[in-house]
Amino acid sequence: MGWSWKLLGGDTTYMPPRFTFHGEEKITGTLPANPTAFDFFRLYFDDDIIDLIVAETNRYADQYISRNEIAPHSAVKTWQPTDRDEMKTFLGLATLMGIVFKHRLSMYWSTDSVYKTDIFGSCMARDRFLLLLKFLHFSDNDLFDAKDPNRDRLFKIRPLVNLIRDRCANVYSPGRDLCVDESLVLFKGRLAFKQFIRTKRARFGIKLFELCTSNGIILDFLVYHGKMNEELLPHFQISESIPVTLMQRYLNKGHRLFVDNYYTTPALALHLLDNNTKLVGTVRANRRNFPRDLANAELSRGESKFSLSTTGVLAVKFRALQDKANKQPKVVCLLSTDHENKVAPSAKADKDGNAVMKPTCVLDYNRCMGGVDLVDQQLDSLLVIRKSYKWYKKLFFEFSYSLCSVLTSSIS
Repeated sequence: MGWSWKLLGGDTTYMPPRFTFHGEEKITGTLPANPTAFDFFRLYFDDDIIDLIVAETNRYADQYISRNEIAPHSAVKTWQPTDRDEMKTFLGLATLMGIVFKHRLSMYWSTDSVYKTDIFGSCMARDRFLLLLKFLHFSDNDLFDAKDPNRDRLFKIRPLVNLIRDRCANVYSPGRDLCVDESLVLFKGRLAFKQFIRTKRARFGIKLFELCTSNGIILDFLVYHGKMNEELLPHFQISESIPVTLMQRYLNKGHRLFVDNYYTTPALALHLLDNNTKLVGTVRANRRNFPRDLANAELSRGESKFSLSTTGVLAVKFRALQDKANKQPKVVCLLSTDHENKVAPSAKADKDGNAVMKPTCVLDYNRCMGGVDLVDQQLDSLLVIRKSYKWYKKLFFEFSYSLCSVLTSSIS
């Protein structure tokens, strides 16, 4: 389709279409009157997920023992199949290690009065914990062909990912405002789909595309593994297809989606608008179909300009009062299908004490976009992920803690 844009003057007011939000923000799972951390954990890690981990861990242990020569004094000789209750204990201790951090796993079972933490030894022997960690598995290796060029790179954890995504969709009913952003699980080992993101704290690792509420509760996610065409919807650019795929369950309900400039395009805004979903997102000025006259417009400090398409997409260009550190203008461009062409006072004040005026879409974007960053912030002080873990085990512990900790802190 052809895109036609018109700059809006100061005396022209644009009223966006209004949608009624059909939903209620609440936990849809069953919780007792005074829920504990374990109750929140059970919302996501139900018996189906625990049973999968138990079955695949036992299977891998049997395969390993039958196919390898075990040293006479190896702890592997003492292996006994695990069960649901023991796996819950193992996961509880692994999560507690993120709170009570020690530099080596063996230190949790130390009898030295400086390091001693009684709960670990009273719940499980050290060698048993290390055995469970060694054999922790989520799929059958015999079903994987490493020479297949079309192999699933997430095979090691695919069954678990599918179950957890299903639980995320069924545990929580979100409010109106949602956001999509990237997260990075630290991993510096050899991995074909390892990513580097300069702006993330981890910098190197496994990239996740996450759909979150504005207060940081994960609703869905995709694990980047290079070849993702089979998971994404066709007829879109890759950057557009990611939020459209994650939003499939939430279209036509009146939600408002916030995204950054990697995803935002006029075509994405129009597609969501046609499905009764609003979009607010920063956008690159050189994006296809973005209004050229607005992209090239000169702005003074604190000034905003607006342009409206015939399809009802509002484009905004705003220059902040303060320039960047290198003395270059700090300019941001946005697309919105939910805001008028108005400015409003922000919480900041200029040097004279007057409130800084910003476009309303900028204010809402700053308020609602940080859901994924909130998840990362919650996990940053909880060092549950260890250097020696396999990549799929790191992903597992990332899931197990991020899902439950943020939900617990958000509700409590």
